[in-house]
Order: sequence, then C-alpha cells, then structure tokens
Amino acid sequence: MSHHLSEYLCEMPFMRVLRGLYSERNPVHLRELVRRYDLSPGGVADILRRLEELGLLVVQNYKNRKLYSLKLREEERQALSALFKLYE
Repeated sequence: MSHHLSEYLCEMPFMRVLRGLYSERNPVHLRELVRRYDLSPGGVADILRRLEELGLLVVQNYKNRKLYSLKLREEERQALSALFKLYE
C-alpha cells in the first residue's frame, strides 16, 4: 500500500478514533477522543457504537462515565499495527 493511501485512510475520522483507542493503554472517555481528534461528540459516539457492534470494543462503567478500550484478536492487532506503521 502506498504511503499516500495509508495516510488518507488513517486520517478518516473512523481510523483516527481507532488509532487513538489502539494506542491507549488505559480505557478512554468519549470526551477525551473528541478533544484529541477535534471531532464532534456525535461523530465519535457513532464510531464507538459501530466498533461495539463489531465486537471490537469493551465498555466499562466508571462512576457515571463510560470508558472505552479495544478488544482485538492478535491477528487484528497485527494488521492494525502494520497499517499504522505505514502511516508513520
């Protein structure tokens, strides 16, 4: 895959949120993703909903907040790692 194509793909909102969740060691709140990637709360909520529907997201309740982290199989983690390395 060319660098330009991987750069284009990784800058799409869905991929920005996915990359952010992938790089986090700890669960993250929706507002943190909104702030980091300058996206709308509704847009991030939609992306998180889609990831949850795909079975790729763990949602934890902490006090009155929901925290999100990825739940990936090893082959999915490797594929994302390869894609994000192309982007760098």
